[in-house]
Amino acid sequence: MDSKGWTPLHYTAWKGHVKAAECLLECSNMKCARDREGRMAFSVVAESEHEQSHARTCLVDLLGWGDTLLRAVRVDNVHDMKKCLGEGVSVNGRDQNRWTSLHWATFKGRIKSVKVLLEHSAEVETVDDAGYTLLHCDAEVDHLQVALYLIAH
Repeated sequence: MDSKGWTPLHYTAWKGHVKAAECLLECSNMKCARDREGRMAFSVVAESEHEQSHARTCLVDLLGWGDTLLRAVRVDNVHDMKKCLGEGVSVNGRDQNRWTSLHWATFKGRIKSVKVLLEHSAEVETVDDAGYTLLHCDAEVDHLQVALYLIAH
């Protein structure tokens, strides 16, 4: 930490270095570290000059909004989902099990979330680490309405 309270992750985010951020996140638990002004690395990305770049989108997913999108999907909060997607979060971002938001929406039977994600071009043919497709996830919990909607796409 330096005199501003910035960690290496803060600087990495500020400069837009995606690979370095990935490496730091794999090796440490710096994601929630705050500087002297109370800002996490995610806030630094949001304030950086990388406004519309691919690096910014990746960093936003890595450092925060991707988590927020997954939480919104799990509780079927369409308003927050649209906000995240509007901020540039990847609709096909993955969690530690390689599940996308659409995997979670399918598994939870969240038809409104499924519709929003598909409207934002979520990939239907995606597979997780175990080789599960969206329909595999749905078959485990038997959400017929979701299955029919996915098949239609």
